[in-house]
Amino acid sequence: MNQSLLPPSLRPDSRVAAWLGRWRQMPVSLADPALPHAEVPATPPAARAMLCRALHEFDRRVLPQAVRAAIAGCKHRVGWIAGPPVEDWAPIALHIDAGAQLWLALQDYETDEYALWIVGFDRELAPRRLRRAPDLAGAAQPPLPERGEEVLTF
Repeated sequence: MNQSLLPPSLRPDSRVAAWLGRWRQMPVSLADPALPHAEVPATPPAARAMLCRALHEFDRRVLPQAVRAAIAGCKHRVGWIAGPPVEDWAPIALHIDAGAQLWLALQDYETDEYALWIVGFDRELAPRRLRRAPDLAGAAQPPLPERGEEVLTF
């Protein structure tokens, strides 16, 4: 089986009420409000299912749709006629929120290297929300759905 399709090994981190891991050099987090109170923690089934589905559909569906959403945001917010080429975008982080919704942060290193474009997907893996946030380092960053400001809804 293709190793990049396997879900990441996740470790519980009760400080941030999330399960944390890495996939393809990208941080992955699953929000879990019950984690700090669980004696024997287990990843939330709905969040785990969404993560597995998103990873399985990542190259074919999730990433291309996220890039299109981010380009729409570039046109809307920054006024670019044509957004950066698809090849210039890189996935930065994946997050599954407490409602088992997928969020993907992207970055364009050629024209907007200091901003993250954060795409929120619905249960059918279609983009529904777009946020833009400064690209700041550090573990004190809020989860993806809370970073930056709302740019568009789809």
